[in-house]
Amino acid sequence: MVPLNLLPHREAARLFHRRRWHAMLGAALVVAMLTGGLLHLQAQQRISREEQATQVLEAALAQLGPKAAEVQKLEAALRQGRERLQQWQAWQQKAQAPLRLLEEVVRELPAGGSLSRVELEPGQLLVQGTVPSREAATALREGIDGAGVTGQPALLADVREDKDGVVFRLVLPLEKEALPAAGAVDGGEAAE
Repeated sequence: MVPLNLLPHREAARLFHRRRWHAMLGAALVVAMLTGGLLHLQAQQRISREEQATQVLEAALAQLGPKAAEVQKLEAALRQGRERLQQWQAWQQKAQAPLRLLEEVVRELPAGGSLSRVELEPGQLLVQGTVPSREAATALREGIDGAGVTGQPALLADVREDKDGVVFRLVLPLEKEALPAAGAVDGGEAAE
């Protein structure tokens, strides 16, 4: 036997709850659709703003493209100029080595001594002069060696007696890098 619900108020309550449930479900569905639509519109606006910004940037890049290439060329020229300046400064430092060596010779020259001839040959500096005695010439060579301005010891090549004193000839070796090749600085210009 099938149980029958003979109370009409229960049937009315069940119908009321079902209608309320469907109304709430419909309202939630409408709210979800509105929220989804608003989010979609907002995303579309954001995308259109980004596309406009991209178009502006692409137009600016197209306009500045040739200028950017020119800036890159100028930066390359600036780098080459800096490299040449460093080469020139290194060359000047190396070219000053014989002068520093000659200054040391003059500093070590004993009282009454004089220089009569200075020659710069590849790899060495030749100095000729007069000192009061042989011991003074030897002391001059030892003073230069002791100063540490040459990589190798100085050579007292020729010592002879003269009416004014002792004439000496001193061979001072220069470091291999002390005198750069004549075209070392111009080498960068020849490559261009």
